[in-house]
Amino acid sequence: MKTAWFDRDTLPFAMLNTGAKPLAESDHFPSLNECFEKVRDQHTLLDLGCGAAEVFETFNTFEYIGADLPHIIDHVAKKKNPTAEFIYFDANTDSYEFLSSYDVVLMNSFISEVPDWYRVLSNILHYSDNFVVIHRQEVTSRPSYLQDYKTYGSLTTIKSVINYDDLKNMFVMNGYDILHEILSFPGNNTQKTFLLKKTR
Repeated sequence: MKTAWFDRDTLPFAMLNTGAKPLAESDHFPSLNECFEKVRDQHTLLDLGCGAAEVFETFNTFEYIGADLPHIIDHVAKKKNPTAEFIYFDANTDSYEFLSSYDVVLMNSFISEVPDWYRVLSNILHYSDNFVVIHRQEVTSRPSYLQDYKTYGSLTTIKSVINYDDLKNMFVMNGYDILHEILSFPGNNTQKTFLLKKTR
């Protein structure tokens, strides 16, 4: 299922011209920062679905690699952060084995943008070997579901809203402990941020 993220015409320009606050000034930064404070002694950071690679600018003590679709890397991430390192990655078709090379794997509103979220997250959890940060993931007490919404450039795309208990069970099944769990946005119970550590 193709989402708005595969759009090559409207999306890159819209991502570069959002008018949004920088990550470090956003209302969801404190929750993400809490997780990174707990892994500050780690060296390598893989930013899956990096978009404009704001994480590179904000958490600059890591050896950073951003991963995203080729047109997003070439026309968004490299324009915003030309000194950062990037690799092309399509979660629908590419191997996940390279994830094992990184100390921290970050997904900042990434799994929520993937309709096939169960397969993708299962692969990420399987191949990651150390810390995983899941930030701004929409959760629900209902069964998991897909929902249309408008993203950059008013493009219609799909978000995955995941059952909270199912998500936590996936962590356990793949050998992870939850080191830290927090609301992504103050007062918003529908979006969660998790710091996971593979222990088994």
